[in-house]
Amino acid sequence: MTHVRAARVEDLSAMAAIEGAAAQLFRDVGLGALADRPPPPVAVPAGYRSAGRAWVAGRDEPVAFLVADVVDRCAYVAQVSVDPGTHAGASAGRSSTTSRSGPPHRGWTL
Repeated sequence: MTHVRAARVEDLSAMAAIEGAAAQLFRDVGLGALADRPPPPVAVPAGYRSAGRAWVAGRDEPVAFLVADVVDRCAYVAQVSVDPGTHAGASAGRSSTTSRSGPPHRGWTL
């Protein structure tokens, strides 16, 4: 199982890189315009992290991340991204939603 932990400040640039790499997969399904969009500024994942709603998967360097919003007092998964070059299909995204060390999964809206 992939190790999941709360995101740290030093993870923010890796989260942006993972998001950019994962977005390239949209080209395969005819959504190249999404792949061409730049990742959001670091302030976006930083806001999730400072609110305690950002987690990364990976022991040393993040290979995936999950950020969550709160909607009607329930957790809402806003985004899950996995590095497609190294961990696509390795359950890192799934681990982000089910790990006991990661976000609580009871009541998640996917």
